[in-house]
Amino acid sequence: MARGITEKEVHHAADALLGAGERPTVERVRGFLGTGSPNTVVRHLESWWPSLGERLQAKRGSAAVPHAPSVVTDLASQLWESALASARAVVEAELASDRAQLSLEQDALGEESAALRAAAEQARIDAGLAQTALHAAERRLCDVGALVEQLKATISSLQTQRNTAVEQASQHQAALAEHLAHLQRRDDELVQERRRQADYIRSVEERAHAEVDRGRQESVALRKQLEALRRASQASETAAAEKQTLLTQALAEAKQDAAVARSALQALRAKPAPAPKSRRKRTQPVSRPPAKPKKSRAAKLPKG
Repeated sequence: MARGITEKEVHHAADALLGAGERPTVERVRGFLGTGSPNTVVRHLESWWPSLGERLQAKRGSAAVPHAPSVVTDLASQLWESALASARAVVEAELASDRAQLSLEQDALGEESAALRAAAEQARIDAGLAQTALHAAERRLCDVGALVEQLKATISSLQTQRNTAVEQASQHQAALAEHLAHLQRRDDELVQERRRQADYIRSVEERAHAEVDRGRQESVALRKQLEALRRASQASETAAAEKQTLLTQALAEAKQDAAVARSALQALRAKPAPAPKSRRKRTQPVSRPPAKPKKSRAAKLPKG
């Protein structure tokens, strides 16, 4: 910050510049002193100019040549006054130029100050808008946080529902597997029963053939018994055929039940099953009455 300067310092600097053959302008005085504001220098220079003539007159009197003729003294005085007038005109013109330049600088400073005030006002408006935008962003951030928490709760609920559906599907799959195993066991039992019936029929036929062979070797009286035995064999075969038909129908129904169960399992796997209010009852396989064992043809034979 420039320190304050006095009027005496400005006058001394102007005298020194004038003595050095330079015009005492505002910038030169400030350069000579190394400080001072332009307004202060201009004000002190205005008070320096009126006293310049007196100081020069005093210097002229002190510098007069002793014992010089009056004509020479008068001519020297006239030349000196003319030079002073010329110098004063030049200095006043430069001072006016300095004043105009100072006025331009003051106007420029005023415009710059107005621009700075406008910029400060715009900055204040921008700061208000930024603060408003910040509040809006904070509110949006809070809304987003609430939405994230809601989505987390929804995801947790969906995961719970998925786990429940998977558990229920596992239970249904286990029940279906158990039902299929039961059907398979039933099918195996039917096959074994059919084999036993076939073996029984084969043994009856073999026995009947043996009885026929033996009857041929017996007397004519035994032919009647052989005829009765044949009729009994035919009845046994008819009963065995009927039982075979029943076993075949039961096997077809079991396979149809297994196909229906597989279709239900595939439909269950295709879409998630809703949570049931009560556990579904397992499908019980259709139980059929056991086939009545046929009487042995040998039982019909008369005792010997």
